[in-house]
Amino acid sequence: MIDFTPLDNPVWSALTTTHRGLAIGTGAARRYPAEICPIVGIAAADAMGYDALRELFPAGGRVPLFLETPEPPPLPVIYARDIAQMVLPDAPPPIDPRLALRLLPLGAVDTSEMLALVDLTKPGPFGPRTVELGDYVGIREGGALVAMAGARLRPAGFCEISGVCVHPDWQGRGYGRAVTQAVAALAAARGETAFLHVKTDNAGARKAYLGLGFQDRRSIHLRVVTLS
Repeated sequence: MIDFTPLDNPVWSALTTTHRGLAIGTGAARRYPAEICPIVGIAAADAMGYDALRELFPAGGRVPLFLETPEPPPLPVIYARDIAQMVLPDAPPPIDPRLALRLLPLGAVDTSEMLALVDLTKPGPFGPRTVELGDYVGIREGGALVAMAGARLRPAGFCEISGVCVHPDWQGRGYGRAVTQAVAALAAARGETAFLHVKTDNAGARKAYLGLGFQDRRSIHLRVVTLS
């Protein structure tokens, strides 16, 4: 049986295990360097956790948190969204051989193109150093990057698939499916379980992930708060 409890608090779990070398902070709140990932982790949504946030950010700072419960935090909330957390408990299905041959690894040299694709498609937070979290793969058309996906949070034993996006002109060709499968396969090869987060109202994406074998696990509550 896989113990999925680290995914209840995935940012904290990542920053205190696999990504602890990237973590800023040593108390009950940790964060990534801003240019890598803006999401912040707290050990628990309690007074100690929120006090630790104030030590990491100046007053008035805006902090995005992944919370386990929908209970309002004791800080002004400027954005709230519930997100479906999905897990892939089994090996990913094989990639279409025609697309597998077209998958390319992406790195720092591709950052400007990746940022442009993210700006166009809005898959979620992505910064100039996010690619350093690894496993980014893409598909090109005529030399231009038109699809990509990669890894973000890495709690021990798990790998979050993130940054999944396809240029609007190239959707409907299985590119999003292929890059997602590729990142899941890389995780499986390391003995990690793939998971992801998707907006609850994104029915198309959720249907596609269910078709790849992902299963709904729980809701994660994204709250962007302003520190007082």
